[in-house]
Amino acid sequence: MQDLTVFAGKTLVISQTGIPTGMQVVFDIYDKAGKITYLANGYASCPADAPLVQLRVQATVAAPPTVDFDLRVQVEEGIKASAWERPVTVDWPGGGVLRD
Repeated sequence: MQDLTVFAGKTLVISQTGIPTGMQVVFDIYDKAGKITYLANGYASCPADAPLVQLRVQATVAAPPTVDFDLRVQVEEGIKASAWERPVTVDWPGGGVLRD
């Protein structure tokens, strides 16, 4: 698991491509009171005291079909997303493609 609290106190933008119908990528930003801001598109401010942030892939339908897809998600600082770039590492914390 990668520590995503490095985003605390910053404005974040999420961009995603290749998400199949029935799936969604969400960046959850928790504040100290337990309130959650769900960032699926666009940008949001992450509280400076954010104790937890999570990146989730979730189904948006009751019975999602089995799918094979390349998930391309970027969470970065700012209000405008840059073009997707392949991660430089392929280990779990760094992203990239995992193979059996």
